[in-house]
Parts: sequence; structure tokens; C-alpha cells
Amino acid sequence: MPVKSTDGATIKKLVDSTVKKGTKVCTDEWPSYNVLNKEYDREFVQHSVGEYVRGDVYTNSIENYWSLFKRIIIGIYHQTSEEHLESYVNEHSIRFNTRKLSDGSRFDITLANSQKRLTYNELIKRGA
Repeated sequence: MPVKSTDGATIKKLVDSTVKKGTKVCTDEWPSYNVLNKEYDREFVQHSVGEYVRGDVYTNSIENYWSLFKRIIIGIYHQTSEEHLESYVNEHSIRFNTRKLSDGSRFDITLANSQKRLTYNELIKRGA
């Protein structure tokens, strides 16, 4: 999800709201992640010294996600607004998480999770 800040307090609040305490969390060496050390089993890779994988500790999956997201912005949407950024991230998350499914299966999941028609006027009111 988009966040306005990557400071320790913001990261801790987000992780606390979605991850069970004691869970193994793999990060890179960004100093803001240090706030996770006490309540989580945090391990990290040190990109600054050329370390990208150490056993089962890596951040390649999330880096792949964001790399693909950036390419989608550049190649498909060309630009985004902050107002709708979360919607773009949500759409990419669905595409990424269902990337190994057939188009038919992906369509079935999308249809099953559709609650109602979203009109353009409703969409542009979201950020207002």
C-alpha cells in the first residue's frame, strides 16, 4: 500500500496491524525496520555489501512486485495521481497474486469478488 512516510513508527504500525507478533520478517537493511526487532523474528540482507540472499532470507519477492508495478505505471498508465495510487496498487496486487492462474480462473475470481458496479462519478468522489 502507498504510505506517506517510511519512518519506523509508520512501518511498525502497518506491520503490527497485519503480522502476528513473533513471525519471521525478512527485510533489507533500511534503518526504519529496526523497530521490528523486539516483537518479530527479523532477519535482513545487506544490499550495501552485495548481499541479496542468505539462506531463506531475501527480499527478492517484494522487490519483484515493486519492479513490475513501476513498469506497469510507465508502460500502461504513463502517470498516476496520488489520489488514485492505492487503486493502482490494489489492481496490481490482484494481477500479481493471480499471475499463475488462467485468464478464465482470474475472471471467475474477479467476478466472485465484485460487489457492485463502480461508476466513474463514484470513483472520482473517493478522494474528495
